Amino acid sequence: MTITRGGYAKWTLREVIDIYDQGGIPHELLSPFIRPLNLSESEKTDLDAFLELLTGQNVPPIIADAFAAQIGELSKDDPNWAH
Repeated sequence: MTITRGGYAKWTLREVIDIYDQGGIPHELLSPFIRPLNLSESEKTDLDAFLELLTGQNVPPIIADAFAAQIGELSKDDPNWAH
């Protein structure tokens, strides 16, 4: 899988995992919540394999369905509310 950033750079999924594992790409707008993950090689391989499983032919319908969902219609009394 190749990930494009604004049409300029292309990275493999594993390269993106490595970037986040190192704490992101330093710049003035980097969130202080982005910190090094310190993953082992085995954890990186497992994460890569898991994320690859999330890709497939059903991604566009899932995204379309997510955009079709109403926003702000859920209250704390709703059984679907995540506590």
